[in-house]
Amino acid sequence: MTPAVVLLIALVAEDPAVLRNAPRDNAPAQATLWRGDWLEVRGERAGFLEVYDHRHERPGYLRPSQVRTYRVDESSAPELASVVRFLREASGYESLGIGYAALALRAVPAGADTSELLASIGSMADRLARRASARRADAKDATLAAHVAVVAFAPGVHMPERVLGFTWTQIHLVLGFQATIMMLAFLIQSTTPLDKGIGLFLMLLAAIALLVGAVLRMQEQPSGSAPPAV
Repeated sequence: MTPAVVLLIALVAEDPAVLRNAPRDNAPAQATLWRGDWLEVRGERAGFLEVYDHRHERPGYLRPSQVRTYRVDESSAPELASVVRFLREASGYESLGIGYAALALRAVPAGADTSELLASIGSMADRLARRASARRADAKDATLAAHVAVVAFAPGVHMPERVLGFTWTQIHLVLGFQATIMMLAFLIQSTTPLDKGIGLFLMLLAAIALLVGAVLRMQEQPSGSAPPAV
């Protein structure tokens, strides 16, 4: 009998994490990852994890210190559920908590009671949606918008179709626009913009990508449509 294949998942724990195209710290970036992103682990090379990013549909490498790695089987389910309970009321960690909850749903044995996990996802998704709809104009807008995108594509997670009368396309557009303006403002307020850390430039690129993606989505999807869920 062929043994069952156990999936190994790396969950991004800190913002932002860079997915690179080679196992080197100076290798070109493939994508910017955010708290709660899932990565399928396929091996290890030169101190880097070799992973596949299903959200961006590309392979890459990143340092093990940037993620938490779990086997998706019944043995990991209790630990994952405990982390979900810890993160359920942690404001600002909704995308990570939802990522853990979605992973726990994959790990629990068939027929197990998943009501607590589903309730946790609902609670955290609602809090994230309300934070997003508040549209606070500060430097955290890019991160918040990225967290919304992570949750929208989280496996098995369904976000509400509208939040306070706004569609998710409208929320993404506003957050992307505000995040881009804020990152540009932080960049040009200094007479020596080249002295800014690499993190600011990554945030600027992420904000621009979010804005462009929101505009394209506005053109492609009818008003009122919900974000896709796997």
